[in-house]
Amino acid sequence: MTQQWTKAGIRAALVEVFSLVLDMPEAEVADELSPDSCRNWDSLRHIQLCTAIDETFGLSLDVAKQVEILTFDLAVETVAEELGVG
Repeated sequence: MTQQWTKAGIRAALVEVFSLVLDMPEAEVADELSPDSCRNWDSLRHIQLCTAIDETFGLSLDVAKQVEILTFDLAVETVAEELGVG
């Protein structure tokens, strides 16, 4: 049975993903978090983030979607859209 995601559930799961991949405390993961505001978010970590997002949510984001993830909030929106969560 597939998990029924909610926006709050997506956000909580992504906080964990970003915290692990970017090696930062969960409390520091905010909507405006971006490569410009996080020194650990480089191109390699971006690929790792996208891979972790795919694995966590059972997705296969295409490159265009991966490139759009420029902030934490955009990651939440992208995943919600892909999962059909309003």
